Amino acid sequence: MEDNPTARKSRRRWELLESASEVALLVGCFLVVAGLFFEDWVAVFRVSGEVAVIVGVTIEGLADGGIFLAAGKLRMIQDAELEKMRLQTAEAKRRTAQAELDLEELRAKVLWRHIDAAKFLAALQASTAMPTNTEIVYLRDDPESWNLANEVFTLLHKADWPVTLPTPIVPNEKWRAFSSFPTVLGAGGNPFGGIALITNEEIKMPTWEDKTPFGFLVKAFLEGLGGQVSMNRIIPELHDSLAAGAVRVVVGPRMDPANGPWRAKLQ
Repeated sequence: MEDNPTARKSRRRWELLESASEVALLVGCFLVVAGLFFEDWVAVFRVSGEVAVIVGVTIEGLADGGIFLAAGKLRMIQDAELEKMRLQTAEAKRRTAQAELDLEELRAKVLWRHIDAAKFLAALQASTAMPTNTEIVYLRDDPESWNLANEVFTLLHKADWPVTLPTPIVPNEKWRAFSSFPTVLGAGGNPFGGIALITNEEIKMPTWEDKTPFGFLVKAFLEGLGGQVSMNRIIPELHDSLAAGAVRVVVGPRMDPANGPWRAKLQ
């Protein structure tokens, strides 16, 4: 809690009043007792005893009032300090929660993507058919995309799917007029990044009901990578050709989680 000199001085004054009132209460009690003694046992001091009793009772009354007033003020100060501490604690928790969210966003932006092998393979094992081949292409000069492409190759090979070694994306001659566009577009990929799954066939919707090898591959990526997966169909006039029955996995750069394009999702 922040140190507040004004509040500290105010608290100190009321504490002094409370202490002084307690001392005065003791003095008043003493005078009352002494006065009663003189009234009953020392006749010559009877009048003095009566005066002492009156003064003592008066002091006791004032002391009780001082104690009551000081205790009330101190309680108000304490309540205000507790409320301030509560607000500061709530603000600290809010800042901590925000810092954790910021950290998760930072991790999502800078950490390399990795596939959950168990979930990926489990989704593929449910497929009763396989494509004729699985091409894997990745963004040239992007180590993170290269690493993810090799993870995909390893898992597909482990699942006994027909797959060829990953190759870098090369500029597509069909896109010569669009040289300023991202090179992943020529392979059918997503210009914003992420994983793009490409097929010659019509894409069946909804995705989770597609029982083709392509549909199971989509599910495998959604289960194992958790989003940032798009699906595209080959456009012969624009994209690199793809053999009949084959599928292509285009590994684009890591996508900003907050600005990603449309993503296929399991329901």
